[in-house]
Amino acid sequence: MSTADRDTLHILSIFHYIMAGIIAFIACIPLIHLALGITMTVGGFSENLPVLGFAGAIFSAVAGLIILTGWGLAVLVFLAGRNLDRQLITRSACLGQEFFAYFCQWEQFWESLLS
Repeated sequence: MSTADRDTLHILSIFHYIMAGIIAFIACIPLIHLALGITMTVGGFSENLPVLGFAGAIFSAVAGLIILTGWGLAVLVFLAGRNLDRQLITRSACLGQEFFAYFCQWEQFWESLLS
């Protein structure tokens, strides 16, 4: 591998690190919804409305799911950047390529059926 290729991979890995930070930051936005949902569930707003507690539980569950998904995506992007910097080809990268190829085959299958 030439020096130019290694430099390009290093710059690409830096952009992966930056993108992972941005994704993790944006995934923190639903923390407001999580706090409001927990407050609604515990009865911080009104104890007279039991429906508000159920709505708060749903609110906080959805927010928690979005937060965990975003943080998980950020970790995966960070690990991809680290592997690019180390110039590693792992089994997970191969599995990702296999999944993409499988998805493309199904897309062609459905296009042929619908055409």
